[in-house]
Amino acid sequence: MTMDTEDKQEKRKQKRFPIRGKLLVDVSKNFQCIDISEGGLYLSTGNIFAENSFFDIKIPFRNKTVAVKAQIRHFQPGIGVGIEFIDLDDNQHAFIKEMIESIEHDTKTAKVAEGQILLIEDHDMSRKINRIRLLEAGFFVIEAKDGVEGIKILREYTPNLIILDLHMENMDGFKVLSMLKASPKWIKIPVLVFSSSITQDTIDKLISGGADEFLLKTETSSEKLIETVKAMLQRTSKH
Repeated sequence: MTMDTEDKQEKRKQKRFPIRGKLLVDVSKNFQCIDISEGGLYLSTGNIFAENSFFDIKIPFRNKTVAVKAQIRHFQPGIGVGIEFIDLDDNQHAFIKEMIESIEHDTKTAKVAEGQILLIEDHDMSRKINRIRLLEAGFFVIEAKDGVEGIKILREYTPNLIILDLHMENMDGFKVLSMLKASPKWIKIPVLVFSSSITQDTIDKLISGGADEFLLKTETSSEKLIETVKAMLQRTSKH
């Protein structure tokens, strides 16, 4: 394995921290920052970017702004763009590290804990789109690519709400729901089933299984998803 390959793999391992709320990053114009690591950041944008092109970026934090050089590493049309920082000096690196430490601290506060969501979805594109929409609405989101990973996360982390796909490989949503409702630790976590197909038989099964809400993906806008999540969290907070 070459040193260049090792460096790229190490950068991919860097922990990404979701941005809660609005952080606008200047890349020729302002874009919503979705998450950040010490090596780069991810922006929500439908604009078209050429991979490997270079930019000067301005990142605001605590009434200060740092300007860094960066390179487009991957672009997902309609979703966003991944950007890698280039040749950070000590001051730039310290600024970004301080920012990340602040974000990490904020995610552990009670205020943030009121809007923590576990998104269990095996379709990569759908999961990424919904994660970005939820982050833009101010929620803290943890992703699981299937039911097995979702259960592993739940053993270490208790969210305020679970958005659950039904038709997944390895472990489907019905099995996840049954495990949630059989556990004293998880039984009270509200579950929003979000599926590409829901028949009346499925609805009956979900109701008897303990699901709190269900939405059909093909008939649900981003606004409707956010509205439903907010309403569910409000109901939970009153109990």
